[in-house]
Amino acid sequence: MTRFTTLFLAASFALTAAATASAQDTSATLRVDQGTIMASEGGSFATAQTGQALVAGSRLMVAEQSAATVTYAKGCTRTYTAPGVYVVEANCTKAVVAGTDWASAAKIAGGVVITAALLENMDKVDFVPPPVSR
Repeated sequence: MTRFTTLFLAASFALTAAATASAQDTSATLRVDQGTIMASEGGSFATAQTGQALVAGSRLMVAEQSAATVTYAKGCTRTYTAPGVYVVEANCTKAVVAGTDWASAAKIAGGVVITAALLENMDKVDFVPPPVSR
């Protein structure tokens, strides 16, 4: 197996382990600032109340002229004011309606590729024959 393949597999494993570890941090609390906020943990939506505990992967539905704040364990908060459905993340990061943060994924993948290319070429040394005595 080449170093590139080994490094790629190790990086993939590390990213998977980090994602799994961050998904276990589920301590978030909801505060309804105004209007109607509904929450769902996979089933149908129900009216949410201030102080309600939220787990990662829960969905919040923000109605028009409504607002809610989710407070995470480390004191970080995220406020939702635009109408829509939002996924509660395990960690306090920028709000995502749906999808993946491709910019961060591209940075990580680029770093892995560059590191792998450097390591792959590290052992390649031009062969210089020893001097011949006369």
